[in-house]
Amino acid sequence: MVPAQTLTARAPAAWRGRVTVVSAAVTLVASLFAPAAAAQAGHDEASRSQATQALLTTLALAPESPPAPDDPFVAVVTADRDVRERAYERISAQSRATVAVRVAAEARQRADVADLEAAAAAQIEGRAAHKVLVERRRFSRLT
Repeated sequence: MVPAQTLTARAPAAWRGRVTVVSAAVTLVASLFAPAAAAQAGHDEASRSQATQALLTTLALAPESPPAPDDPFVAVVTADRDVRERAYERISAQSRATVAVRVAAEARQRADVADLEAAAAAQIEGRAAHKVLVERRRFSRLT
């Protein structure tokens, strides 16, 4: 059997307080009526403790009911959820921007390499053109 403390430690923060209040109320009611029930049915302390634990476990596993529309804390919960969603969107946008900056830097680097290669090719072409000119002049003197 799982202790009630373990269940409340794993429970979402929104309903831990509710579980604690319900647990306290169940324990109080069980302690008030337990002597009469034990006298009538002849239950001992161990069975009462097991019944209380079973009840607490059942209450802890019950699904959360939707909040009342006039509950003032719904606005707080909604605002907290919106803040978390906006923070996630901001972090996602920053991540995409970082990737875009990296891609742009790689593209700029490739463009710089292409410019250097084009300059080297132009220099080689200039040398080749000069060599052809020199050879033409030499052949023209020979003929």
